[in-house]
Amino acid sequence: MSTFPSAPLLGTTAPATPSGFHQRARQRGATHDRMQAELLAFLRARPLAGIPLGAIVHRQVEGELPLTRRGQVVSFADAAEILTVNLTTIVSLFEIKPRIDTVFGIVRQCKAMLALARVCVPGDQHYCHAVVPHDDPLIANLRAEWPLVWAWGVTFSPMTETDDV
Repeated sequence: MSTFPSAPLLGTTAPATPSGFHQRARQRGATHDRMQAELLAFLRARPLAGIPLGAIVHRQVEGELPLTRRGQVVSFADAAEILTVNLTTIVSLFEIKPRIDTVFGIVRQCKAMLALARVCVPGDQHYCHAVVPHDDPLIANLRAEWPLVWAWGVTFSPMTETDDV
């Protein structure tokens, strides 16, 4: 989740402007954009499994899903998959981190995104997944505090007949 500081306005706070959101997003590195594009491509390409035959299914995969409160955009989800099966909606939001700088900073963002999603995105079940590089030295620490962690970038070679099972 990307949260942005509000601008002071006569002793109150006002939501960030669209250009303010853009300025903040420009500060992200190319690694974030690459991970985001790869994740979105993966989500869009993965097949739906375990869906009963004849079920009514709708799936939406979106990058930079705006989260709004009282008509104002307050944040954006890096990626979102919203799946509805027979009128049950599962909302999965993804917080992409090219590097784990602070475990509890990511946990705080995931908890904030989850709380915001429950208010902003209609659904029956809400999840927030942290997406981090598989080889980050702090991934085990993050998983200990927030179980919904995707280890991004792992590649598996196909098994051969000589591999032990």
